[in-house]
Amino acid sequence: MLTRFSRLQRRRTTRIQPRSTMASVGGFRMNRLYGCDIPDGAPVTQQEILDQLNNQLQDVDAQVIDNNRDGSYFSVHVQSSSFNDISMVKQHQLVNQILKDQVSRMHAISIKTLAKK
Repeated sequence: MLTRFSRLQRRRTTRIQPRSTMASVGGFRMNRLYGCDIPDGAPVTQQEILDQLNNQLQDVDAQVIDNNRDGSYFSVHVQSSSFNDISMVKQHQLVNQILKDQVSRMHAISIKTLAKK
C-alpha cells in the first residue's frame, strides 16, 4: 500500500523532465524541455532583422530583442513614418512581409508598431 508521502514523491519524480540538448527531427530542431519546434538552418540574428527593416522602411527606429538568446523568438518594436495613415493590422502585415525569410527560420515573433509623426 502506498502512503501519502510515497504517492507525492512518485508524482514529483514523474513530472520532472531532464534537460536535454536540441535534437533535429524531420527538418526541425526540437527542444524537448519546452516542446517547441524551431526550423533548422542558420539562426536569425538581431542585426539581420534590423538591416532588413532599415532597408525596406523609411525613417525607422527599431528595437529587436532576442528573448530566448538562441535566435528562435524575437520581440520587434518598430516606429516608422511608413506607418502613417495605415491601420495597426496593415502595419503588422507589412513588417511580417518584410521579415518573411527571417520569420520562416524562427519559432515566434512579437511585433509592436507605431507611426512616426
